[in-house]
Amino acid sequence: MFSTIEEMAEEVGLDEYCFRILVLMISRSIYEYDAIRFNKLYALINSVCKMSKPTFNEHLGHLVKKRYVKRRRIAKQNVVYFLSLEHPRIEAAKERILTRTSELKNVVGKLPSLTIGEHVKLLVYLTTYQYMDRVRIIIDSILKPPKDPFKYVIASNLDQLYLDQLYGKILISCNKDKEVCERALEILEKAMDIVRKNWERFLEKAPQSE
Repeated sequence: MFSTIEEMAEEVGLDEYCFRILVLMISRSIYEYDAIRFNKLYALINSVCKMSKPTFNEHLGHLVKKRYVKRRRIAKQNVVYFLSLEHPRIEAAKERILTRTSELKNVVGKLPSLTIGEHVKLLVYLTTYQYMDRVRIIIDSILKPPKDPFKYVIASNLDQLYLDQLYGKILISCNKDKEVCERALEILEKAMDIVRKNWERFLEKAPQSE
């Protein structure tokens, strides 16, 4: 159904930059009551995807023109942006996206209290869940082809956004402390070994094709 950012963007009829800006605004729940100024929004997008200010301005303008995003002037030097619930795609996907965003924010909120071992275990669980959910969506779309894959594509990309945050936190911890790095590697190798043994046992019991 989709895998890379480019394929996801193409699936919903947007270019890569517009798609990244839209996913960021959705992940931060930037609706009318949390409208954001241009420079702050630009700083946020650059924390996850580097682009020049003219490029950002151009693609944000595309989203405004396509009515995904609204632009409102509060004062002469104060213009804010927010997601438009008048756009049918945003409105249709809002419930699913807000639920997924809430779940993922809850995960990220617990990260500071976790040990490096717990970080790595959580990474294993979330990565497994993400790929299982992606397969489920693909199979479901075969049985009941969606009229518009927008909400599924966005939800999948939200998962990846939060997984990337988790990867980043683990790598930062590993770079700071060799012992932490060794512990993370040990836990990952144990988890991979368990998975490998499970699939080997499964294949041993599976009937041989003639």
